[in-house]
Amino acid sequence: MVIFMTTKLDEMTKIYPEKFASEDKIFSHIHRGARIFIGTGCGEPQYLVHALINYVESHPKAFFDAEVFHVGDCKSGVQSLWLIHGQVSF
Repeated sequence: MVIFMTTKLDEMTKIYPEKFASEDKIFSHIHRGARIFIGTGCGEPQYLVHALINYVESHPKAFFDAEVFHVGDCKSGVQSLWLIHGQVSF
């Protein structure tokens, strides 16, 4: 599944390069005190959630005092944000 998503994403990046930006550029728009809503259930953007988790791990102070809003089950990747980084609250 991950291989398929990566292959498809690489394919789409080549076709529509203007629609893509680096994760650093994307996440740099989130500032202190930001409120982030992540879609729920089938609409949860899993690639984006995993990219956000990786970004928080590598930039521990990037989202200081940010709130993540997510309505879903406890098995979601979003819950990992809290486990990895205590500054992100639910």
